[in-house]
Amino acid sequence: LGDTDSITEAYSDARASKDNSEIFALAGLELLKSGKSGKSAELLQKIDTSLIENQQILNTVSLAKLSTGDSSGIIDLENSLTRLIENKAPTQEITKVKVLLISSLLALDNIQKAEVYVNSWISSNPKSITNKLLLVQLERRKPSPDDNKIQKIYHSVLLTDEYNLVANLYFTNMFTKLGEYSSAEKYINKAIEKHENNITIAKSYLNVQEQLIGKDKAFNQLISRYANYEDSFETRLVLAQIYLIENQADERAKEQNQVL
Repeated sequence: LGDTDSITEAYSDARASKDNSEIFALAGLELLKSGKSGKSAELLQKIDTSLIENQQILNTVSLAKLSTGDSSGIIDLENSLTRLIENKAPTQEITKVKVLLISSLLALDNIQKAEVYVNSWISSNPKSITNKLLLVQLERRKPSPDDNKIQKIYHSVLLTDEYNLVANLYFTNMFTKLGEYSSAEKYINKAIEKHENNITIAKSYLNVQEQLIGKDKAFNQLISRYANYEDSFETRLVLAQIYLIENQADERAKEQNQVL
């Protein structure tokens, strides 16, 4: 990158524009990657982030600022979110920035401000699963989380999306810890129906079924769910991991060869 001081000076002398802001932002990120956090912070503080149009760059700059102790990264995320909403950006982009903003506020222990945001989003869109899951994240960060409140939120998530991975896995784990495996089965069955290529779900399914029908039957029952695995690379990969977990060496080798 050359002389880091000259990079900062070059930005100060450059004409303010989208291209210049994005180019120097990338230079600042490279400085951070190379271990020059002080110089990176100095450059990123000078950049007019309102000129950055590339959302990925803006998100990364905001997080980079926060990592170097510059709380203006929060302001960047707030402004970014406002701009996305005003421009009616795709829901996925808005959701990503919402999550980054709340996660960053929580990392700074600013739970109160995070709660204000999430509650306002829920008020404007009470059916949003993302908003509800953020509310759970907030509740879990409190000194004394309200487990009943968390359960109610997850139940409301399942009313909107009965296959939601996070909510179903929560109840699976909850009932597993209580030794109520029949109840856990209800939720893990929903989770694996739509997320069978998730190894965490597959392992939880196996664990619950082992308690209900025994290890061998549970293993065979899980494998039977992947009858058409040859058509899917992702499923072959999960199968290879399952065989590894269960010490099924010969079958594991077969799956790994097919993955390769």
